[in-house]
Amino acid sequence: MKPATRNQADDVLPAFWPRGNPRLHREVAWWLDDKHLGIIVLDLIDRDYGFVLLSRDPVEFLDAITSYPTQEQAEAKLHERAMHRARGLETHEFT
Repeated sequence: MKPATRNQADDVLPAFWPRGNPRLHREVAWWLDDKHLGIIVLDLIDRDYGFVLLSRDPVEFLDAITSYPTQEQAEAKLHERAMHRARGLETHEFT
């Protein structure tokens, strides 16, 4: 996955896609490849990070994990999960 801008992420997501509550979390980074959109999220209450992994065509939820102390750790796990999905490996871990 490659770094992306918020505008590039918006181009992938349908207008009706829920973006969450800005009082609770903030999107801080976006990642794209030909099959996935990854969004890194900062939890404004706990001050930790998580990610949401979506497929691109069609746009569907694939995975999400929270509670990483750093943005870098959340990004590393996002990339790991995207690679598993690209190889056809399903993950059922939600930790």
